[in-house]
Amino acid sequence: HKLGEQTAGDVGFTYNLNKYLHFDDRANVLVVQVKNPQQSATDWYAGSGINRNVWLIKKMPITVDDQESYYYTKIKMPHRMDAAPSKRMDDAVAALHQDLVIDNMGTAAIGDITDAYEKKELEAQQRRLMLPIQIKTTIYDENNFQVAQKSGSIKPRPGRQHVVWDLNITKLKPWSPEQPYLYTWEVELRQGSQVIDRIRKPLGIRDIRFDTATGFQLNGIPTKMKGVCMSSDWGAMGTAYNYSAMARQLK
Repeated sequence: HKLGEQTAGDVGFTYNLNKYLHFDDRANVLVVQVKNPQQSATDWYAGSGINRNVWLIKKMPITVDDQESYYYTKIKMPHRMDAAPSKRMDDAVAALHQDLVIDNMGTAAIGDITDAYEKKELEAQQRRLMLPIQIKTTIYDENNFQVAQKSGSIKPRPGRQHVVWDLNITKLKPWSPEQPYLYTWEVELRQGSQVIDRIRKPLGIRDIRFDTATGFQLNGIPTKMKGVCMSSDWGAMGTAYNYSAMARQLK
């Protein structure tokens, strides 16, 4: 069975294997391949093949879709117009907006199960899936201390559910190239006493603004953007990421 195809090689993607898996003695074979015979000729070698990780992820029937879930922050800066740029982030508050996507994939039909033990376990799982989903979002600082939290619950239903929340982060420590401060965004799902999913991602908070008079401002401070323009391949070495080759190019 063909799960799907992805035409853009630089975009991550996932597929749900549940309904195609065998849970008996038959083998499960998963093939991931690149077919690129019709690539048009170009003036340089762009490479082809699988040069990033491929993961097989086992999840509970109810889970956070971390590909579709997202969050962003808006910073309230009461001293944005302060004459001293270094004081413009004083007393700033980050309002974090979160759109959480929860997928409920359900379980296999009990009528298809013949093993008595497996059937009993599946019945218990189906009863648990009817319990309310308890959701907790927590923001931790770099020392893993809690700085913000919000929790609630929803009634589970088949398919996809969106949970939209807002919470504030006070005593803000912004990200900058000189001080790349990172918080941690964590979402935890529970049903009863059981944790059914948990995701953690780094969170850097910064204020970006363009002004016709002062140019680009990062956290209220006029900042020059510096960088390089580099291709993603390594010539004859191919396109798989190579840390040594990157370090050599930057030097």
